[in-house]
Amino acid sequence: EKNLQIPVFVYHDIVEDESQIEYDYMQTTAKQFEKQITGLMKLGYKPISYEDLVAYKNGEKAIPKWSFLITFDDGYTGVYKYAFEIAKNITFQ
Repeated sequence: EKNLQIPVFVYHDIVEDESQIEYDYMQTTAKQFEKQITGLMKLGYKPISYEDLVAYKNGEKAIPKWSFLITFDDGYTGVYKYAFEIAKNITFQ
């Protein structure tokens, strides 16, 4: 389908639990992150990469109608320590 609206979820930091949250608008617990991603997938959404999105926008690749993209705009340790570990255990594409 042409001109799909793709939701992009921007995360700043992933922390182990709520006791580590300093800025609630910038941090998400590992459990919340996992629930959000698996929840989207249970609703039929499929995660795509930034490269997939660019290729789709350039007319070079088709993507699922119900796609979503995740980005992390900061290099916090929690992104690697928690988000990456969670993502490895979820079937992405």
